[in-house]
Amino acid sequence: MKKYLLGAFIVSLAAFILYIYKLQIGFSFHPDFARDLHEVLRISQGDITLLGPKLTFGGIYSGPYYFYLFVPAFIVSSYNIYSLHIFSALLFALGVGYFFIKTADKYGQVNSFLASLTILILPWYVIGARNPSNAFTFLPLLLFLLTYIFYNKPKSIRALTLLGLLLGIIINFHFINVILVIPLLLYFWQYLKNKKVLFLFLIGIGLAFTPLILFELRHDFIMFKNTFVQQSYLSWTENKNIPGGVSGKKNVIANIFFMSEHIRSLIGINPLIMYAVLGMILYFKKVKKEDWILFSMGLLTLVSFASIIRFQFIFHYLYSTALMLSFIAIYLVLRNRLSGILIILIIFALTFFPQYIYQPRDRKHEPFEKAVEYVVSHNLLKKDANFNVIQITKERILATIGFEYRYFLRKEGYVPRTEFEYNDSQELIIFSEMPDLDLAAYTSWEAEQFGKQHFKNAHKYQAGTITIYKITK
Repeated sequence: MKKYLLGAFIVSLAAFILYIYKLQIGFSFHPDFARDLHEVLRISQGDITLLGPKLTFGGIYSGPYYFYLFVPAFIVSSYNIYSLHIFSALLFALGVGYFFIKTADKYGQVNSFLASLTILILPWYVIGARNPSNAFTFLPLLLFLLTYIFYNKPKSIRALTLLGLLLGIIINFHFINVILVIPLLLYFWQYLKNKKVLFLFLIGIGLAFTPLILFELRHDFIMFKNTFVQQSYLSWTENKNIPGGVSGKKNVIANIFFMSEHIRSLIGINPLIMYAVLGMILYFKKVKKEDWILFSMGLLTLVSFASIIRFQFIFHYLYSTALMLSFIAIYLVLRNRLSGILIILIIFALTFFPQYIYQPRDRKHEPFEKAVEYVVSHNLLKKDANFNVIQITKERILATIGFEYRYFLRKEGYVPRTEFEYNDSQELIIFSEMPDLDLAAYTSWEAEQFGKQHFKNAHKYQAGTITIYKITK
């Protein structure tokens, strides 16, 4: 493979530059990112966790792999806030570089360049590379998984077990990725003579859930009870847990068309149209059985996704399906020497290229950092203080628990109580983006837990654009 390393380096370097271009300008200190940054910092300080980010389905948390993936880069960079984005861009660049090598070896460097360029600029890949998150960072891992499986056709017990483990880790990033299991089993089934080894692939998937199983065993199955016994899953199926949340179509057929139209913005073309045209080409070319299996895998992924996501729809749910649909289409084009179609796919991808990610964002991290610096420099807290944090934003829809501030406080050695311990906290720091806030009229679950009756003891401070209130019981 050495003769393809130069081409892979050029493709990877181009991808990396594209993904970090204007990074600081396009950076947004979103509450979810602040939460993830806080957890990565906590782990890097030796506070081990078995859980990843909380999902919107009931009381279920994802696995912790996403957090641990970024810890080495975070430590090496001396806790640089941009290290997660740079490492994410590197992962995505290496993913497309690996795809280039495998494709060049089988279909030539020209075809490999066109196919790699297609993936490199597809909106789902570009957006994912610029946004380290459990909703996106699995994409280069999934690209590696599909490339290895399709090009190598693994048969050994060790390979299938490890691939199952990798898929299980990908599912632990976000559980929507479970829809990938059946299409991949279908692909294995068509070429494996010994079907029994597929059990080891499933065992590998199961092993990836060990952290969550250990957590449930240690905490009396709290996630399971909360979700299914106390039926908190109903807030997801009834679409009540997100203000203004969008739902899919209850009818599966209607939902396929609904989801396909949304996927269009991620791959440049409605996948139903893409697969209809591709199906006709394959039919007239009288292709092999494996091509039809691959074609069916794409459609099966779309149908599975549309069958599950009928209740609550969040846009990032689409990404693994978008990857599967576009990857299979590109692979079928390569297998059947249809290079001209790759140029068409590139044009479609460029049409929907997400230029907005390079535009300046309003939510920078500096105001939050300066507010915490004010708290520290003015001795508003002691390091061993029993305190908690509330954030009040202009939007009033962002996370009240304020991981934006918790991150910088923890970095300075001030560790607040968790978001579940407001009632046990003795001090409360409120960071408000509204300078004229009527504190007596403010209400939230967190404030009620701490005790609104104590708000009359509030002391007010100003740190740049952030107003700070300190309340002591």
